[in-house]
Amino acid sequence: MFCRFIATAQYVAKILSDHLPKDVDVRSITSELSDEERREKIDEMAKSQKRVLVATDCLSEGINLQDKFNAVMHYDLPWNPNRLEQREGRVDRFGQPGWIDKNGVNQNSIDIKVLFGEDNPMDVVVLKIIIEKIQRIQNTSGVSIALADDNRSVMDKVLKEVLLNPEQSRNRFSKQMRIDFGPSPELDELDVEITNEIEAARDKAEKIHSIFAHDSIMPEDVKKDLHEVDEAIGDVETLKAFVLASGQLLGARFEPVNGGYIFRKMNMDDWMADALGQGDKIHISFQSPTPLGYRYIGRNHRFVEQLCHRLIANSLDKERKGQKAARASVFSSDAVQTQTTLIQFRVRNVIREVAKQHEMVSEEMFLWGYEQTPEGINTLQVEDCKRLLHTLSALDISRERQELIFEKELQHFEELHPDFIKVVADRAEELVKAHTRFAKYLGARRYEAVTPVLPPDILGVYVLIPNPKF
Repeated sequence: MFCRFIATAQYVAKILSDHLPKDVDVRSITSELSDEERREKIDEMAKSQKRVLVATDCLSEGINLQDKFNAVMHYDLPWNPNRLEQREGRVDRFGQPGWIDKNGVNQNSIDIKVLFGEDNPMDVVVLKIIIEKIQRIQNTSGVSIALADDNRSVMDKVLKEVLLNPEQSRNRFSKQMRIDFGPSPELDELDVEITNEIEAARDKAEKIHSIFAHDSIMPEDVKKDLHEVDEAIGDVETLKAFVLASGQLLGARFEPVNGGYIFRKMNMDDWMADALGQGDKIHISFQSPTPLGYRYIGRNHRFVEQLCHRLIANSLDKERKGQKAARASVFSSDAVQTQTTLIQFRVRNVIREVAKQHEMVSEEMFLWGYEQTPEGINTLQVEDCKRLLHTLSALDISRERQELIFEKELQHFEELHPDFIKVVADRAEELVKAHTRFAKYLGARRYEAVTPVLPPDILGVYVLIPNPKF
């Protein structure tokens, strides 16, 4: 049940809780709670067989509800019909398991109800002039119209007509207190004014639609760009590998199960336990839709953010004993036949839109590597570098030997420095091209490089030596 205001949601939840049977779990969720607190409360509701969730529009985006609910009621009418679609889309979406009715039949339809006040002039205006009109235009034109909830022009007109002259409006609207509206001469003036606002919103939406529907945008180009985004920010498998490896390094204990992993809080650092949420055994999953009873861990989850901060601090802590995250390391590996060096660095470039003065800094992380062969230096492909970065040490190497090998490699790197700078310059140019392609989708002009930021920030150097054969 969706409400617009926090106080309304809390009031409705209390009334329902007082009047529904005690075995019905009734809860209110509003923007007073953080994203993770909302998820936890919803996951807790999944344990109840019968449940009613009363929420504000803070749940109309982001959190999927299709596996826990099968009906939606709009307790109030938002001015923007897109808001209705967003609310309903939390439940009416892929992954909805259906439900068993009182006759034992499996139903896969979603029940949608709109609560309408027959003696409420405001509901008349919102439903008749705004919602129905926009839905009719969207159905005929195929263009989604966004009329902002805080549109002052529309709000002022409705408030002036309905609220500031309540007695007059009640008499004028008395003939329209029906859901099956007929012709309404009394509403014509207000209808025309608000229609102008809606038409302006439609024109704006059509312009945006024409940009993104441009024939010059090729699906293969978009697919390539999306792949590069995944490479830059990490896909699901990369995130999972990071969370599991980093968590284990920092003392987390977990075990794989169907659908995800169980993290055990026993002996876990307090910060890690707090970020995971309540419970001694935390079922987490990196999948979306998330299996029932699991907590979703995504790239922007607070636990992942805390893990990143702690891992960086761990790598810089000279006093820490035991396992540490390394920014510089030498280790042996069965995956290499000759000494191989991997370098993780950050590329930055100052760019600007052509013919404009506005500048910005564009940056990305990049992994580069090379191997020493009898014929000379052989640079590696990015995929080979990523594969080698995930290999495990096959043999312990003494601290003294590690330092000796690393010092020699630093001297060798000085000789290769011009080649490395060329790689940096090439990646900086790729950043400019990527911004230009994105700008083209939006109808903007192309970008140009102003100056690369040199030298780049080197964040990690890892030297792999072949495992000696005995």
